Amino acid sequence: MRVYVATDHDRPWEKGFLEPLGPLTPEQIEQACEAALANAGDLLEEADMLRANNRCARAYFLAHIACEELGKLPILTTAAVSQHIGHDVDWNRIDRVLRDHAEKIKKVLFMDPIVGGEGLAAGATAYEADVARMRAYTDTKNASLYSFPFEGQFARPLDAFPCEFYDSFRPLAEGRRNAFEAMYLKPLRESGGLQAFLERMNAPHFQEIIAAVTGEDGRQAFEAYQETGDESHIRALFDRLLGDAVSAERSRDEEENT
Repeated sequence: MRVYVATDHDRPWEKGFLEPLGPLTPEQIEQACEAALANAGDLLEEADMLRANNRCARAYFLAHIACEELGKLPILTTAAVSQHIGHDVDWNRIDRVLRDHAEKIKKVLFMDPIVGGEGLAAGATAYEADVARMRAYTDTKNASLYSFPFEGQFARPLDAFPCEFYDSFRPLAEGRRNAFEAMYLKPLRESGGLQAFLERMNAPHFQEIIAAVTGEDGRQAFEAYQETGDESHIRALFDRLLGDAVSAERSRDEEENT
């Protein structure tokens, strides 16, 4: 699909061209997620081009925006799941959140402790600390693009952002891109698309996982964690449930192939 926005002379430019988001089908949501991931990759490639020419302020800006693109994936997939199980989806709110820089970055920050393998308590603490620094992250992004007042003068981004700053951030951005692809898009691709993935949610073993997590087993595991700080009960519950789900899925595939 090619969209030549800048050369569409018949478009009423007074109203802009970004259309408000309306109800999306699973196919449209999947395509939107793939587009966001691909664009994140494009932005990182272009950031590296700037880095190669020592334009590191703008290189950081593009890498930061790449991370914001990744934040669209949990927003969109959550809407897809909600819609599938019969919940009303406020598409006007989804539209606002997709345009909200801070909200998208929050989704990325939430993923960081998970990918880092931190425990629940440490992960929650790290996430809360990151959210508390949201203003600093936003200021850094803006300062990498625009001249900005600092200590009585206006600073030029090119002078304010050494390439070492970009170099330290670039692996984190790449790790985030890989993690979001693995968590949000790889399962959809392996299932044959978002619609097929959603249909599998109706399978008995998936319903059993939901019932266990929201039922007595889940309550006891989380109460034990709250009382002792020991995560082993929660991990054991999820290991058992996921192991049962994998076994059931393999059995289903074997039946279909015979």
